Amino acid sequence: MSIVRIKAQPCGLPCVNGNCEIEADSLIQFCNCSAGFTGDLCDARDTTSAPPPTTTTIILGNPCLTNPCQNGGLCFNVPGGGFRCRCAPGHAGILCESYCTV
Repeated sequence: MSIVRIKAQPCGLPCVNGNCEIEADSLIQFCNCSAGFTGDLCDARDTTSAPPPTTTTIILGNPCLTNPCQNGGLCFNVPGGGFRCRCAPGHAGILCESYCTV
């Protein structure tokens, strides 16, 4: 399925937590929900979603430029490309995304 955004003819669906898009082949309008939401208009919380992926997208050049570390973690570039996060106390994970108790 290919999706295009048509500027001249706006998509008419009132997507609450997502973007209204139009399928290129059939011109069917649909809501493309943001992470954590579901429903025809993206108006319901998705309680069945899978946990976030464990892969990390690395931006060439300076990966710390986008501040990938969460919850107050500090980003450090590593030799050869990539980055590492130094997590604030009480947080862990590749991006300091998990809360933990000591």
